Amino acid sequence: MRKPLQPVTGNQQAAFQTVSLQFAEPLTRAQLTERLNSGTALLKRHAEAMLKVLDRDGHLPATYPYPVQAWQFGHDLTLVAMGGEVVSEYALRLKKELGAGKLWIAGYCNDVFAYIPSKRILDECGYEAGVISMEFHLQPGPWAPSVE
Repeated sequence: MRKPLQPVTGNQQAAFQTVSLQFAEPLTRAQLTERLNSGTALLKRHAEAMLKVLDRDGHLPATYPYPVQAWQFGHDLTLVAMGGEVVSEYALRLKKELGAGKLWIAGYCNDVFAYIPSKRILDECGYEAGVISMEFHLQPGPWAPSVE
């Protein structure tokens, strides 16, 4: 903070896109019904919500429209805004691929709907990568391995 501030100049450009993130295989109606009778309060709440979706739509969603936004300020700064609670591996990967010098990565942007693990964390079933986080956020199930 004690260094001189760097001005951000140049033309501004912005882009916004949604990317379809796939869910893993959803629970069946029988599995959800079983949870109503034998699960914790969280499992019961999730089962009730998913059964309502099944009754309304006939199926659970297979994908989620994931928001990604980028703002570029000349050659001085690029801001990448990602939806959900993303893990730090995304920032490390983007800095490696785009250059770390003038890149700012932010999570919780445009939508907060779930924890977004990297493929490594999903494979390891690390913190919040498993089913419980998705049940808390009332999503149909965990992410498919293609999440990253």
